[in-house]
Amino acid sequence: MCTAKVPEMAGMIQKAVIKAMRLFPKAKFVLAGHSAGAHLVANILCGNNQVSQNEELVRRIVGFVFVSGLFDIRPIQRTIINEALDLTMYVS
Repeated sequence: MCTAKVPEMAGMIQKAVIKAMRLFPKAKFVLAGHSAGAHLVANILCGNNQVSQNEELVRRIVGFVFVSGLFDIRPIQRTIINEALDLTMYVS
């Protein structure tokens, strides 16, 4: 069972993208996610993080694929489910 909360998962995704870009310095990237994964991937460019603040990294992301994305998290924030997820309006 995963015990990570959303902010921690977002950080893991950001670190993975940065690592992949370092391993393949000339490659362009298309990022993809399904459901909550789409939300985490969208945070890469919408959040305040190491990827979104680095123009060189942002230029190397040439596309996104979001499948059944979970983007409006406001209703979930008001439920008991949010105790486990620790969602806020913005994931940094």
